[in-house]
Amino acid sequence: MHDALTRQLEALRRDLDAERHRAEQLAGHLERANTRAQALEDRLDALRRDLDTERAARAAAERDRDQLRRQLHQPGQHED
Repeated sequence: MHDALTRQLEALRRDLDAERHRAEQLAGHLERANTRAQALEDRLDALRRDLDTERAARAAAERDRDQLRRQLHQPGQHED
């Protein structure tokens, strides 16, 4: 009976070691996935900032254009 219990204990230790190894592997995969996800979030934030900057520049250009059009269409502003 002692030998049977010893074999069961050894089998459980091997199973535990295997589970620990799998857990370490999964932790590594998770860490790399989190790193990639953070890099993607950072890139997305940068793209959003670029888009906001582009929209602001476009809005400013449209305001300038509209102001110039108003100035050109004011009476007495034309030189013939």
